[in-house]
Amino acid sequence: MQKEPHKIIADSSFYLCFLDDINDPDFLHRIIEKFDLYITPIVECEIKIEKNKSLKENKKIIRIGNYIAFGEILKPFLSKKIIDKGEHEVIGLGFHFFMIGVPFYLVIDDEEARSFVRKNLSFLSSCLHGTVGLICLCCCYFKIFSKSETMVTFNKIENSKFRISKEILYKIKNAVESC
Repeated sequence: MQKEPHKIIADSSFYLCFLDDINDPDFLHRIIEKFDLYITPIVECEIKIEKNKSLKENKKIIRIGNYIAFGEILKPFLSKKIIDKGEHEVIGLGFHFFMIGVPFYLVIDDEEARSFVRKNLSFLSSCLHGTVGLICLCCCYFKIFSKSETMVTFNKIENSKFRISKEILYKIKNAVESC
């Protein structure tokens, strides 16, 4: 039986959803209380972690740094867009965790990067979630959030600049309502 994943490797859109798009860092911090979050160098730069004291000093956010370039493994196979945005580091770290048997959730919102994972690293598909999918898990499985506060957050996301299709959001809202 596989251990429960209490680690998250997320792209910058996950963090920016809470910090910028819906301006609810407390919601993010409640997730951080439950999980260890591994942050890659490009994501760290994209979310400007140095300017966010509560993230920078949080011991549950493990900053990978540049000493191991996990994304380099995948660079030849990815588009420049994915590489420039840092998804290659997130996918590469997920690949590494999988290979050494560390259970985790891989949170990627960019559809091109998600498609790459599904087509080329299908063994990571069961770990793959988007930001709203992870929020659903946090509500329904981990009981970090109530259904009502999850729905309020989903409404904030729907009315923000966070990019998610109405169909996917509707589907995930229904999953929360029925859990």
